[in-house]
Amino acid sequence: MRKKGDTWNESQIHADPLTGRTVRRITTAGLWNEKPAYHTNTTFTADGEFFIFATGRDGRSALCRAHAATGEVTQLTEAVDGIGSRQLAHKCSGEFDYGPDGISGIDACLAPASGWAAYWDGPALRAVNVHTLAERTLVEHIGDGWVGGVLSIDASEENVLAPLMPVHPDIFAGKGELRGYIDCFPEGKGMRTRYLLAPLAGGEPRDLLVDEGKGSAHCPHNPVDDDLILTDRDLPPFYWGGGDDWKSPRCWILRASTGELTPLPPRADQKFQVHAAWTWDGSAVVYHGLAKANGKPDWLWYVGVTKPDGSVIREWLLPDAPHYGHVSAAPDRPAIILDGHFSNDALRWLYYDSDEYRIEDICRHDTEWWSLPGQLTHPHPSTDRSGRWIAFNTARGGRSDVWLVTV
Repeated sequence: MRKKGDTWNESQIHADPLTGRTVRRITTAGLWNEKPAYHTNTTFTADGEFFIFATGRDGRSALCRAHAATGEVTQLTEAVDGIGSRQLAHKCSGEFDYGPDGISGIDACLAPASGWAAYWDGPALRAVNVHTLAERTLVEHIGDGWVGGVLSIDASEENVLAPLMPVHPDIFAGKGELRGYIDCFPEGKGMRTRYLLAPLAGGEPRDLLVDEGKGSAHCPHNPVDDDLILTDRDLPPFYWGGGDDWKSPRCWILRASTGELTPLPPRADQKFQVHAAWTWDGSAVVYHGLAKANGKPDWLWYVGVTKPDGSVIREWLLPDAPHYGHVSAAPDRPAIILDGHFSNDALRWLYYDSDEYRIEDICRHDTEWWSLPGQLTHPHPSTDRSGRWIAFNTARGGRSDVWLVTV
């Protein structure tokens, strides 16, 4: 493992077989490399020149930046022992055995204008500047009873919001045989989410909301309005695996100034949305979920766009899209970026600007879904604010890498 400030280039480029676009494989070494999740405004600097990811090598991990045009990598933090994260170890019920206190890429978030990247270092919430490499500790320890989720930085780049859920009680108690994490909280007993708000410049953190009986791993801010937060509210008994048996919407809007919560119900009978993200102008949320088509037993995907007040703009059932995947928003066109659905191996745009959706290929990703624990195999595509680049993850041969396609 290298040191903070070291710079290198291990990238490779090729022409995509689907579209001919230039695809750069940013990383070619290490056990795993992972960019932030699929949410809007989390990955790239405002000018689109750099993006962040975490790398795990030789049993250690660190946060890095990549130069999009050349693939040059700079290590932003000193390496820490462990590969993975506390959240991954607890929610995977101990199945992820590379070390629970490493630096995770999926949970990190970048403030595009200032260049401050927030990330988890075990139980500590820290920040590093991708330009100057200056560092800050925002929260030294969130407490032994908590694990942190995907971080979000507000549009004004003043605060970091961290969803905290209870630790796995069996891991916390030092038991050898573990129940599944979800099984530890029947009927919501013992489950709660603390939405911890920490000033990005440093200062006293506070709980913005404590949501009793509900879990949450995602709480992305609206990209232009600090007051609006898109939250997952995961109900028992299935939590992130279907909530209250798909009866209630997973996606809600939290108004930070008042604590008001507004549900975003889809038109589909199965209300639980699996993934969601803000559009880049903050006017809408794109989402998808699983639905039974015409009463048939096979589960198929629906995809839609809704306003923050809960009024659906468009929603479609996708009868030719039986595969798992994610949704993220394109900034340069009225489209949702898909990494699965119609196939297991490609990124595509689904356009929503007319009554009938249409599909356009972006590139192949060819990830080997489910070959690594947690979400290390998930492409989780995200873009810069101009739409020039799309970054994604790919897992092959028991390890994962970060890739970039030039749109």
